[in-house]
Amino acid sequence: MRHVGIGPIARWVDDHIFFHIRRKHLPAYNHLQTFLAKQISEKGGYITEGGRSWFAGGKLPNDKTEEFDEDMTCPLKDMTQSSPRPAHNLEFCYDIRNIDNISNQLGIPWELSKDVPFTSQPTFIGLIWDLAA
Repeated sequence: MRHVGIGPIARWVDDHIFFHIRRKHLPAYNHLQTFLAKQISEKGGYITEGGRSWFAGGKLPNDKTEEFDEDMTCPLKDMTQSSPRPAHNLEFCYDIRNIDNISNQLGIPWELSKDVPFTSQPTFIGLIWDLAA
């Protein structure tokens, strides 16, 4: 998904959460990703600890290391022209149809009944994440 320009994504075992970016913020987000990819490459890279894998970035103000789900090397893309979508979804770079289409093309079994419309309060790993708060 990241390779074709969908993201940000987080996963836990077989649970995935996709965040979509407003198209107007895409250039700024990709610029930030380029900066973070360089930091990850120079200051940490891929880390495996026990059964956990992550990417280490720079240092936070509390001297802990930033932790990422990905290496940030795949820029996001505007996919609004690749599939029909409702007008209210045109402000975002991709929607659930793009995810489902790519899954089908790759032959990845995807449980469509688990698809959830994008929301500011998604449930992921059994918790409700209130993005506004």
